[in-house]
Amino acid sequence: MGLEIVEQVPDMDCCIIPIGGGGLIAGSAVAIKFLMPKCKIIGVESESCASYSAALANGKPIFTPPNSTLADGLAVPIVGFNAFATAKDIVDEVITVSENYIALSILRLVEQEKAVVEGAGVVGLAALLQGKQEELKGKTVVVALCGGNIDTPALGRVIERGLAADGRLIKFVVTVSDRPGGIADLTRLIASIGVR
Repeated sequence: MGLEIVEQVPDMDCCIIPIGGGGLIAGSAVAIKFLMPKCKIIGVESESCASYSAALANGKPIFTPPNSTLADGLAVPIVGFNAFATAKDIVDEVITVSENYIALSILRLVEQEKAVVEGAGVVGLAALLQGKQEELKGKTVVVALCGGNIDTPALGRVIERGLAADGRLIKFVVTVSDRPGGIADLTRLIASIGVR
């Protein structure tokens, strides 16, 4: 993947790549750093299973209990030893992202790009939406979006979660009088304030 990115975007300043077992970022980072040594490489993982971050903190891959995550393709309890040895010195930064921003990223891609990308593939976009990389404003940044393995029922739930994270979906409880027209009055009130 790294070679293809360099061929397509030879002027990039930064490349943001998902981290699961570490193979994708290790291979991509080797290619990118060899051809573009000044290009910043950022790895991203879900905060629900940050096994690469744990490996960095301990100097070697260690078991990290995976929690449930929308980025299930990245929920690897232990980073590969060879991948870690390859990537640890050439990946410039590793950050974690929240589940809400993963859901919001899936929603943004569906709405704005008409693309369905699984949770593991959108963590780079989630990092940008979460505001973790302010120094990249105005730079040429490549975000690797990879994987469309998300089933339809899960996609519906993720879209709802993204809408909620974006403040566009709320749930509320209301008590309506048992008199005739009570529900009609409620729906008129809701419609009058522009709720769709």
